[in-house]
Amino acid sequence: MDNLKIYYINLRRSKNRDIFMQNQFKELGLNAIRVEAIDGKELDKSYISNIISKLKLKNEHYTLPKPAEIGVYLSHKKIWEMVSNQKEEYALILEDDALIDKKLIKDLKNLLSLLNEGEVLDISGLKGFLPINKRKKEQVEIVQYLTPSLVIISTIFTKKAAKIMLDTFNEYSVPVDNMLQQVYKHKLNVWITKYPYVKTNYKNLGGSTIQKQHKKSLKDKIRREILRPIYRLKTHIKNFIGYIK
Repeated sequence: MDNLKIYYINLRRSKNRDIFMQNQFKELGLNAIRVEAIDGKELDKSYISNIISKLKLKNEHYTLPKPAEIGVYLSHKKIWEMVSNQKEEYALILEDDALIDKKLIKDLKNLLSLLNEGEVLDISGLKGFLPINKRKKEQVEIVQYLTPSLVIISTIFTKKAAKIMLDTFNEYSVPVDNMLQQVYKHKLNVWITKYPYVKTNYKNLGGSTIQKQHKKSLKDKIRREILRPIYRLKTHIKNFIGYIK
């Protein structure tokens, strides 16, 4: 479509994933722009240490970031900057393990028509926490949740939404999927499709890139299981307070 650009994030060393994505786009008749991901392994150690030092004081998340997570954030930030400056109103941002359903081509026009300026649409179909609104056109339906789902594999951003994310998260604070969940901060309407137009295919592509770069210790796993529900509850409460205001 003339008013939509498609981007996909891909590490230079993940050539099999790049080929997988290119073959998909060719089969679907889509044009997409490859955006080279920022490799966490290549980030300056002092830059990472500086981020971690700041986050220790803020207590923003239940774990401190690994280089790969910072790399993911910088990669998405890079695309948000591109979207903010493109002439097209919409951008579909995909990760390189996104398995695209052919139904997306058929429904894409209706999906875009359901979005207002300054909104985000997650097309994975994964449910969030507590539905609060819905929109429908023909057989296409999208849902807004108090807290969106925890996924960033496939999102449609409007230009304004990309600019707002840039302004709100100018520095790393939490993983990118958690950033989208923090509606109380960015105050964007984040919608999710009822139908799963995109699923992850990482198992067939050699597993998760982040998991490969970092294997959690037993201590990390225990800390994660104890603190994760607390931080999620905090997000739900803050989103609810923002919603009723």
